[in-house]
Amino acid sequence: MKTRCIFALVLVSALLMCVSGCGGEEEAETSPSPESSSPADAVRGFYAALYNNDTQTVEDVQNLTQHIVDEFFYTTSEEELNTLMVGLPLIIDRTSVYGGATVEFQDVEYEIISQTPDTARVRMTGRAISTLPDGLVQDRDLDKTYQLVNVEGKWKMRSLE
Repeated sequence: MKTRCIFALVLVSALLMCVSGCGGEEEAETSPSPESSSPADAVRGFYAALYNNDTQTVEDVQNLTQHIVDEFFYTTSEEELNTLMVGLPLIIDRTSVYGGATVEFQDVEYEIISQTPDTARVRMTGRAISTLPDGLVQDRDLDKTYQLVNVEGKWKMRSLE
């Protein structure tokens, strides 16, 4: 049991490091939809959907995962899709009503590093403070760059990595 908990903690921590970076609850509540013209708005929208959830059942987690993948990601292979379909539920489950973990984002900034009509790179910096159900607190600096593509007028993220 202890090994399983440690493994889950390490896995969730790694996934949070890959995807952490929303601008906090206040910013997330007012985040734009993925149809926004800015690639940075698409990244903000992803985090709003991911961390402002009230999932209570496995079915809720599955439905939210599918919604996030459909709305915010562009995948070109089964492997990419499978990575998302496995990784996202772990994050959603841990930060859900019954998962009990919380993530607070501070000083988050989004910078469009490069942009063409078809592609963009968005750099997100800030801090993520995670509190797990057992009270363990992790405070991490964030510095992540996301690759996005414009798909029929919508900016979508290429992956969690």
